[in-house]
Amino acid sequence: MEVSYLSAGKQLPSNNELIPLTLCYDNSRKIRVGGRLKNSILPELQKHPILLSKSNHAVNLIITNYQLKLLRDGPQLLQAALGEKFWSFSVRDAVRKVLRRCIPRFRNHPRFTKQIMGYLPEFEPLLYSNELVLTSPAHS
Repeated sequence: MEVSYLSAGKQLPSNNELIPLTLCYDNSRKIRVGGRLKNSILPELQKHPILLSKSNHAVNLIITNYQLKLLRDGPQLLQAALGEKFWSFSVRDAVRKVLRRCIPRFRNHPRFTKQIMGYLPEFEPLLYSNELVLTSPAHS
C-alpha cells in the first residue's frame, strides 16, 4: 500500500503508522526512512536507511546474512549492525526468531541443566542436663 502511494507522489493516509518516519521512494524502488539527518556527513545509506517490512522472507535472509558476517555474535550486536543500513519496527523480534533457529549458535551456547539439590538431613536435638542446648545434624 505504501509503495503505491509513494511511487505516485501522494501522501500516506493520516492513520498510517509510518507517517512519523517521513518516508521517501528512491530511484531503485526502495522505501527509505527520512528524517533530520539530511544535512549530515554520514553516508546516504546511514542517513536514509531502507525500510524493512515486519514479516518477509527477505528480511530473514538479510538477518541470517548479517549473522554469518558477524560470526554468530549476540542479538544486540546484530541489531546494531542492521540498524546502520535498515529500519524496521520489529527488528528485535525478527532477530530473536532467526537466532532461535540457528543450530550452530545453539550448539555453541548450550543451556546447562541445573542439578536438583538433595534433601536436607533430619535434625536431632542434643540434650545436656535435661535442657535443649543446640541442634545438630544426625550422624550415624
